[in-house]
Amino acid sequence: MTLFPVMGTALIRAISVAKKCPSGPLLALAIENRERIPEGLIVHEVPAQGILLVDWIHSKDELAKDIAKKSDLHSPDSLMLSMHLREYCQTHQVKEEWKTSVHDFLGVSM
Repeated sequence: MTLFPVMGTALIRAISVAKKCPSGPLLALAIENRERIPEGLIVHEVPAQGILLVDWIHSKDELAKDIAKKSDLHSPDSLMLSMHLREYCQTHQVKEEWKTSVHDFLGVSM
């Protein structure tokens, strides 16, 4: 870590956020980064943990949409993502906490 101090700091911060994050397929950020989040993203604040969780299923981000289009990438819509995530939860042995996070923070009903 001393050879690459910036990388060391980034890794330490990422681990710090990951330790506070509930189990699940979640995109978590430190609460101090709220002003860096683009307009249109749905964010759930978890003040007790000092984190923000992005609802990547239902959020609309024009830049990401533009990049996917220019790169000729398939970008499934919210309905398709929800269906696949629901199906995953039903066909795989995932913890109840994981399923709860999918429901509470990503708005996918089980």
